[in-house]
Amino acid sequence: MTNTKLVRRFFRALALTVIGIFLAGCCSTPIEEPGHKIGEAIEGTYKFNDGALTGYLSLNDGQYLFIPEGDQVPEKIADRFSFVKHPRGSYSMGYSNSFDENTLLEDLTGGRMFARITFESEVSTGESQPFFAREFLIMSSKEARLLYFHSSMGEISIWSVTKDWD
Repeated sequence: MTNTKLVRRFFRALALTVIGIFLAGCCSTPIEEPGHKIGEAIEGTYKFNDGALTGYLSLNDGQYLFIPEGDQVPEKIADRFSFVKHPRGSYSMGYSNSFDENTLLEDLTGGRMFARITFESEVSTGESQPFFAREFLIMSSKEARLLYFHSSMGEISIWSVTKDWD
């Protein structure tokens, strides 16, 4: 074998080794997730509990749908939560402080209120529900990776409306 052939084999082996090292480093480096944008994370299905699983609240593109878990939801719960009394309708969002739909959930500190949701539905003539039955605060728990509703008025909450980030 001539010196030229040995040199070529050496450089070919060296090139393959360098490429292999590059690919191994490239592919073994963890790719960071882009994060969860508030505007996208809010949409989806929430579990509603009032001592027991009461139903599911789905939010999608400004529209909501509530599906009860059992045959009938107690009237006291329907009176307290407009989305239970009127299971279909629309909702609007208002973001707090310097937050917007592009803020990442990962950037929020624990227990931070970042939005206000208001439910609207067609109601019978003469029927109205108090403001606190239609409006809720949306908060995030970074540790639990959970979104949850909070009352817009001071009350002891035995209910929960929650959704996992993922």
